[in-house]
Amino acid sequence: MDIYHSRIPLETFTMKIHSTKTNRPRIHVDMTPMVDLGFLLITFFIFTTHMADPTVMKLMMPKDDGDPTPVRCSASLTLLLDEHNRIGWYECNKDSPSPLQFTQLDLKNGLREVIIQKQLEVQRLFQDAQELMVIIKPLEGSDYRTLVDVLDEMTINGVSRYAITDPEPADHKLLAFSR
Repeated sequence: MDIYHSRIPLETFTMKIHSTKTNRPRIHVDMTPMVDLGFLLITFFIFTTHMADPTVMKLMMPKDDGDPTPVRCSASLTLLLDEHNRIGWYECNKDSPSPLQFTQLDLKNGLREVIIQKQLEVQRLFQDAQELMVIIKPLEGSDYRTLVDVLDEMTINGVSRYAITDPEPADHKLLAFSR
């Protein structure tokens, strides 16, 4: 008889696996103390975390009943903020008013360059760049963000004297003439 053709019953090769369930007690974990611990940790980190302090810009407002502050004409720069986020600027000249020129809040050839040039001119005339007085006049429809950006430029360039005032009728005429 050939080994390869032998007939061996199939039952001899299969094993029967008997699964028997044991009655083990179920483990039950009470999560209530863990939840309490989680809330205690959250509370601890909230109270001990240092929140960012809000930065506030100091803004000094003049009294309504006071006299206007005299400003040297050659040491002043007037900025007109219009509704298209453009910044019109002119310098005060006693002989003739300078034409209104426009600029943007660019880093190159923008408002910063205008302020730096005026500071150099005031430094040359009065030997002190701190004599520069910038008058900011937001027009109707101007954006609040533009005003804040202009105030930031004052801080960046070290301009210590600036004022925010209402535009005068002459400013509206100058703006209408330059369009």
